[in-house]
Amino acid sequence: TYSYNALAPRVPYSDQSSMESLSRPDQYGARGSGLMKMLLAGHHGVQLDDDDIERLVTWMDANVLFYGTFDPEDQARQQRAEIIGGPKLE
Repeated sequence: TYSYNALAPRVPYSDQSSMESLSRPDQYGARGSGLMKMLLAGHHGVQLDDDDIERLVTWMDANVLFYGTFDPEDQARQQRAEIIGGPKLE
């Protein structure tokens, strides 16, 4: 929760309620994020491997979702910073 609250404000995303029909390239998501620019430049010596970068880019480009599940009980566990399992497949 703390990491999410620290990082999410640094990622610009489209507010769907504004009904924006057009956006400029590099305005939203990872390409428009100051956070990604900082990390790729080695912010405080942080070294990310390709999997970490891909994970962060995907998160940013998916509009910085907090929950990793749609299950309300798992969401409550995630709010308490508890580890949740992967999604249940049907």
